Amino acid sequence: MLGTILDCLVSVNRVLFCPIEGVKMGTEASKKPLYIILNPNASKGKAATKRQEVEDCLKKSGVAYEIAETTKAFESIELSYNATKNGYKRIVAAGGDGTVNEVVKGLTRASN
Repeated sequence: MLGTILDCLVSVNRVLFCPIEGVKMGTEASKKPLYIILNPNASKGKAATKRQEVEDCLKKSGVAYEIAETTKAFESIELSYNATKNGYKRIVAAGGDGTVNEVVKGLTRASN
C-alpha cells in the first residue's frame, strides 16, 4: 500500500509519508484514512493543479484518505498536530520543504 500511496503522490513537489511509530500497515490502527496536508501554493502553485490527479489515483487504488488544504502560513503545524490528536496514524505532507518542515513540527509537538 505504501508504494501505491507514494506513486499517487509523487507528482506533488515534495512528499513526506509519516506513519506514526508503532503502527503497522494492515492493522486496525492503520485503517483510519490517510491524512494528507496539501499546500496548494507549493512549487509556484503547481501542487494545486495536481490535487485532482492525486485524488483520482488514490480512489482508483482504494486508499481511504482525507485532504486538508492549507490556506495560510504555518497552518500545516496545526493541521498535523490536530490530526495526530484526532487519531490519524498516517499523515502525508504534500508540498514543498516548508510544508514538510511544518508537518514535522506539528507531529513533534503532538508527541510531547
